[in-house]
Amino acid sequence: MRQDHAFLRIEKPGIRLSAAVTAADGGEEGFAGIHYHSAFELHVVESGELTLYAQGRAHVIRAGQTCIVGPGVYHYLRGEAGRYELRVDVELTEPGDFMYAPLLSPRVAVYDDPRNAALLREVIEETRLRGPFYREAADACLNLVQVSAARAAGAAPVSARDEGPPREYTRDKIISDFFSDRYASPLRPQELAEQLSVSVRHLDRWLKRGLGLSFKQMLTRTRMEAAKDLLVSTELPVERVAGAVGYNAESNFYRAFRAYEGVTPAEYRAQKRAT
Repeated sequence: MRQDHAFLRIEKPGIRLSAAVTAADGGEEGFAGIHYHSAFELHVVESGELTLYAQGRAHVIRAGQTCIVGPGVYHYLRGEAGRYELRVDVELTEPGDFMYAPLLSPRVAVYDDPRNAALLREVIEETRLRGPFYREAADACLNLVQVSAARAAGAAPVSARDEGPPREYTRDKIISDFFSDRYASPLRPQELAEQLSVSVRHLDRWLKRGLGLSFKQMLTRTRMEAAKDLLVSTELPVERVAGAVGYNAESNFYRAFRAYEGVTPAEYRAQKRAT
């Protein structure tokens, strides 16, 4: 599977953006890929078809369509498609009126806009060639894609908004993405501390002050929430759910799940499907 990438940091009055664009020939398959981000994502299908599973539903994305996935939404993809993914971290540097509020809520929406694939392809090409004013050209393409998404998400006119969404902090994004992107792997607090350039003791204070959890508790919570989504939205046997969220031994997963949720994984699945 071929992949191309582009990454841009853009700062404007009142706002700072980090945008990552990925193009892939082929699909993404596998329940172990369930994750969430502190950023919002757009999945743009150029050819073929993808199915995005989130919030207990299957969202089909066909050629010419884009799927908005808000921050904090657990999701995974299955299917075969020529596709683009745009992930945007938004940070407010001062209060203001802008279009991002509807994109920063925990929503999933699919809409039609066949221009988006060509615009994201142009972003990748501009950053690859790095010609004169390539950043401005790439930014212009990104703006068109984001305006399209904001409209689809139900953005009100700028003049109708008095406040933007809450400010997000880089440290919190690093912590959130560390757990949400890598929870299925063995993780050590030293790795996250190195990313943040702090000691493990300092990291532990941050986590307990900001989240009320230790490193181990945060990892367990992330794994358990991912497991709950898999138990409800898939037919995977419990053993495979355990492996998908980072447990090599099914017995360890059972103990952790029961301690977290108060019931076994099988009981949880049965209860949720009965409602």
